Amino acid sequence: MADRNGKLVTNKKASIYVIDKEDFQNDVAIKDLLRNIVTPSYQDPSDLLERELKYCNKLYLNEMSGKIVSFFLVRWEELLVNNVVKPAVFLGLSATTSEMKGTGIVFSLYRKFIRDAQEWEASHLQRIICWYTTATPSSYFAINALFEKHIPDADGTYSEESRAVAQAICYKKGWMDSVTSHPFVLHNIAKNTRYSENERKRIDKIIIKKRFDLFLKLDINEMRGDRLLCLCNIPS
Repeated sequence: MADRNGKLVTNKKASIYVIDKEDFQNDVAIKDLLRNIVTPSYQDPSDLLERELKYCNKLYLNEMSGKIVSFFLVRWEELLVNNVVKPAVFLGLSATTSEMKGTGIVFSLYRKFIRDAQEWEASHLQRIICWYTTATPSSYFAINALFEKHIPDADGTYSEESRAVAQAICYKKGWMDSVTSHPFVLHNIAKNTRYSENERKRIDKIIIKKRFDLFLKLDINEMRGDRLLCLCNIPS
């Protein structure tokens, strides 16, 4: 990976590469790497990877000892919220190799993205709307720990202002028919995307350990492709 035309950041533990879409969208080797990392967590990651690679335009890679151990996909874009165009970033799929799960290695990629976004906000004097979808407490806790103003809260509450943002996202993505009575609960949007048995067991352990019942309260069922839509801000 050292000869990629990406930005390289090094430290004692890892090297982080940031690669643009034109450099990864047709790269079979990169796609195989990502598939190998994410496969243990899903019954079949094919549709998920295809969707994420098609939509996202930045890829963050973490290399340790010559091996890619985690990745993070994002999409820089714009949202039309109440007839106002606002800068936004979709926080896409992230994953870590099986042996590195629980080490927090992917956090270094989140932090690198945050630094990049902070630089963008400072130079453009604008705030970025960050958003993602999830059915796992791991993602919810990780983003909540690193970003600001996470919505919805752990009890499912949200503001009317955030409702408008959620509606803008769902309109842009063509999810209006999937929205429930709760504007952040989306049914059946993750087509052909099911966690593996081992991943479900890992998720169940986290739910019990953290006493996290938000998905249950909101009737979010991973088995039918439901997802929770979440918003957050770059730390100031």
